[in-house]
Amino acid sequence: MREKLRAWKGISGEYGQRLILEGIEDFEDDEISNKLGINFRQGYYYGRSELLPLIGDSNEMKNV
Repeated sequence: MREKLRAWKGISGEYGQRLILEGIEDFEDDEISNKLGINFRQGYYYGRSELLPLIGDSNEMKNV
């Protein structure tokens, strides 16, 4: 699995896209993500997901 994640991280970097890893269930998953440098992630380990503000977002999206 780590090799596949490394490959996807490389592909996302090559195309200038963010890699968002889903399914983080526990501390071990979180640590693997840290070691691989995957900063965008979601899963039950963190609670509910939240929208990240992006350049160009309107102020209306901040309270969603």
